Amino acid sequence: MKKCLIIILACAMLLLGCGETETAEKTKISFIHGWGGSSEIHARMRKIYQEFEELNPDIDLSITEYADASVAMDKADDMLSVGKMPDIVNTSGYASYARNATKLGYAMDLSGFFEENTEVADSLYEDAIDTLRMGNGRIYTVPDAIEAPDTGTMRSSLMRQA
Repeated sequence: MKKCLIIILACAMLLLGCGETETAEKTKISFIHGWGGSSEIHARMRKIYQEFEELNPDIDLSITEYADASVAMDKADDMLSVGKMPDIVNTSGYASYARNATKLGYAMDLSGFFEENTEVADSLYEDAIDTLRMGNGRIYTVPDAIEAPDTGTMRSSLMRQA
């Protein structure tokens, strides 16, 4: 789980171009996540977020967490219905969110990420990558687990901000 979340956040960093900037402004990334309900998972996720922020002091990670993935998806769906989307949404396998975000033009096409970063693609089963493809053959999600490949969707304007 930790490795996959780091891959999701790494995608965001790569796509944002959050390397050196002329100003001291931090890159802001908003993130919705439903972590599953147990205090052990919550503590583990908080540690992952903290480690990410320590390794990336130029990034301000704004996390909205819910103990239940379905609650997180309800909140994300509410935002999508009024034309808003966080930068990263952990969909926990709720494929309908990714499909709707893609149809509305909010989801970022991540196909190039997998094509350019073969070490990431090679770390997943070929079938897992194929299940990520939408009807147009493009990839808009990044898996956080093999059994739930439709797990992370990014807002398309994230790339335009870079």
